[in-house]
Amino acid sequence: MLYLLHGADSFSSAARLAELRRELDPTGFNGVSLDGQETSLDALRAACDALAFFGGGRCVDVRGLLTRWGVAGGKKGARASAGDDPFEQLAAYLPAMAPTTTLILWEPGSIDLPARLRRVLQELDARVERFEAPLGRDLQAWVVSRARAYGAAIRPDAAIALLDAVCPRGWREAPRARGGAAPQLPNLHRLDSELHKLATAACGRPDGEIITASDVATLVVGEEATDVFALVNAVADRNTGAALARLRGLLDGGVAPEAILPLLASQFSTLARYRAAGGPRADRGAIERLGINPNRLAHLARQLAQLGEARVTRCIAVVLEADEAVKTGRAPRGEDALYWAVLELCGASSWARSSSLCPRRSVSPRLSLLLLLRLPLT
Repeated sequence: MLYLLHGADSFSSAARLAELRRELDPTGFNGVSLDGQETSLDALRAACDALAFFGGGRCVDVRGLLTRWGVAGGKKGARASAGDDPFEQLAAYLPAMAPTTTLILWEPGSIDLPARLRRVLQELDARVERFEAPLGRDLQAWVVSRARAYGAAIRPDAAIALLDAVCPRGWREAPRARGGAAPQLPNLHRLDSELHKLATAACGRPDGEIITASDVATLVVGEEATDVFALVNAVADRNTGAALARLRGLLDGGVAPEAILPLLASQFSTLARYRAAGGPRADRGAIERLGINPNRLAHLARQLAQLGEARVTRCIAVVLEADEAVKTGRAPRGEDALYWAVLELCGASSWARSSSLCPRRSVSPRLSLLLLLRLPLT
C-alpha cells in the first residue's frame, strides 16, 4: 500500500500521518520514520524491504523526500539521463516493493510529481491525499474544533480576534502573493499552540471553560506585533542595518505602513507607561493596572535599558511625526515616512531633525532618504 500526503495544510497532513502510524503500527515495533533531508533512495529501499517482526505488515514513512528531490532537481537543471533522476528510480522501484510494506510519503507542502511517477502511483492504486489550508468560515470552525479538543469553548468574537492576531496577512480569503514570494497562508501550527495556551488558562478558572476576547488580548502576541518587537529591539540597540532589514521584511510580507506605525507607537507608549510605573522596580499591582502581559516584562526591561529612559519620549514623538506626515500627505508614500522614522529612531542621522529628511519640510522624504543612504550610517 502507498500513501502520498501533501498540501499547504501541513498541520492536518501531519495529523493524518500520525493517525496512519497508529493504525498501521500500533505496537511501534514494525515501523520506521525516515528524514527525507538525509535519506537516500538505497536507505528507503532497505527500510521497505526489511521483514516485519513477528510477521504481519511493516510501515515506513519518509518526510520531505520528494520536496528535497524537487528542489535539488531545480538547482541542477536538466539531468544527463533518466537513470540519474531519483524520481525515475523511485518509479521503477515501487512496483517491486514488498507487498507487506506500507510506504507513506509525507510532504510539507504541495508537490508536483513527474509524469511517470504520477502514472505509477495511479497504477498501484496509491492513496493521494491533498490537504488545503482552511480559510474564512472553515478556519473559524477549525478554531472552534481545536479549542474543543483542548477541553474549552471559544466565543465567536474571541475566535476572530485570535485569527486577526495570528494571521494579519489575511485569513478570510487566500492572501495574494507579493514581490514574487509565495502567499503566506494561516499558520495552523501557531494557531493550535495559542489555542492550547488559551484553553489551559480558561480551564483553570472557576467561572467556566470559555475563551474570551479578553483572554486573547492578554495572552496572545500577534504576528505583526512580534515582528515589531524585533524592530524595536534593533532600534534600542541602534542597529540601523538590522532595523531596516526588519522593516523591509514587514513591508515585503504585505503589512501596510499604516499598520506598522500604530504598532510602533503602541510599543513605545507601553515602554513609557512601564517607565512611569517604575520600570523593573514596579510592583505587581502597578503592572496589572497597566494591563501589561507578565510574559513581556523581561523584553520591556531590556528595551528600556537599551533605549535609555530619556529616549522613550523622543521615540514616541518620532513615530507620531511620521504618522502625521502620512495622514497629511507630506510624505508622498507611507514607506518613505517609515524609513525616515526608523533612521531617526536609530540615531543614524543626528542632523535629521534639522535637515530636509524630516517630513515636515517640503523636500520629499524619499529623496532625502536616498541622499542619506549615500552617507555612512553610524
